[in-house]
Amino acid sequence: MQSKQPEPWELARLEYEAALEQYRQLTSLRRQDMTFVTTAQAAILTIVGTKLLNLDAAGFLLSLIAVFVLFLGINSERRLSGYMSGYMRRAKEIESDYGMQLLSFGTQELKSKKLLISNSVIFPLYYAFFLIAWLIVWILNIF
Repeated sequence: MQSKQPEPWELARLEYEAALEQYRQLTSLRRQDMTFVTTAQAAILTIVGTKLLNLDAAGFLLSLIAVFVLFLGINSERRLSGYMSGYMRRAKEIESDYGMQLLSFGTQELKSKKLLISNSVIFPLYYAFFLIAWLIVWILNIF
């Protein structure tokens, strides 16, 4: 007896559901990364504290660790954003193939909002803010 092959719609439905679930999980990971990076920055700034403009060797080493954590955050953000874009693109293809519109309506709603910027742009800017702050601290310590 031959096993019955799944219908194209059934495969597409499973792929669509998986894409949306992956998108949800990756969104959560992005926010956890941001929380971790922010906490690490705050902890290091608290430890360095009043010596911020006159870093000793330990303070400088901590600032290097802070910048390394920022680069980890930026790299993670770029990777997660890339995966999310791919999953979203595939889910929209499935919607187009089967006359669905959930994501299309969501996208239209976002585009109708004024002064709204994508998290794929804002999150790296957030990390860049901390990176620039550390560069300024290092420059001020040199002079």
